[in-house]
Amino acid sequence: MEALTGETLGMRLARETKLSENIVKQLAIEICAALEVVHQTGLLHRDIKPDNVFITKENRVVLIDFGSARGFQTGHAVKHTQLVSPGYAAPEQYASQAKFGTYTDVYGLSATLYHAITGKIPPTASDRVISSDTGLHLPNAVTEPLRTVLTRGLALRIDERPQTAKDFIGLLEKQPNKGLNANTQKDYPSNREEVLYRSTNILITTKQIEIKSSNHNGINIEVYLMSDFQSIELLNN
Repeated sequence: MEALTGETLGMRLARETKLSENIVKQLAIEICAALEVVHQTGLLHRDIKPDNVFITKENRVVLIDFGSARGFQTGHAVKHTQLVSPGYAAPEQYASQAKFGTYTDVYGLSATLYHAITGKIPPTASDRVISSDTGLHLPNAVTEPLRTVLTRGLALRIDERPQTAKDFIGLLEKQPNKGLNANTQKDYPSNREEVLYRSTNILITTKQIEIKSSNHNGINIEVYLMSDFQSIELLNN
């Protein structure tokens, strides 16, 4: 086996409590790369947690401790020895026979990253199933898309999680919506009005478009309701 020099993520969190968002994203990318290789061989790690993520002195991230790894067939119920690391184990891991899949490791990955960004171990899946008051609390400073991918990765329902490590990274690398651009179509809630675009002659909100023009009678303002449009196209100028 390769001799590794460095420390586990668990050791680093014990020293620093929590990590920056950029570091957490890089951890996600590297752990997912390792998971893709594991899953392609037909295995699940089943025990992803900070103590099983090793960071070398060269800042290379290595997934360790495969003593709990087992084969799987997605969508098929199989019997596995019950293995539960509280806070990191998916709900299906609390059963002796359940439908395990790559989404099971996605839960452990998400729980590990949640701990890294918040400094706290997430509540156990069993507690979350029993009590709706036991929820996840991400700091307001955590931005998109990391906030969404962690929330979805920790979904109790299997079908609500990213199904694979590749899906997880796809969501993580998705660019957040920063407003309305050309040829953009979006549904907006009707109970509030937000300004999307403003210039000297044009005002666009989530409810209406106002176009101001000058003629021989003075200033003319034309108003169009958003509900009358199937899509909104803004001129580049």
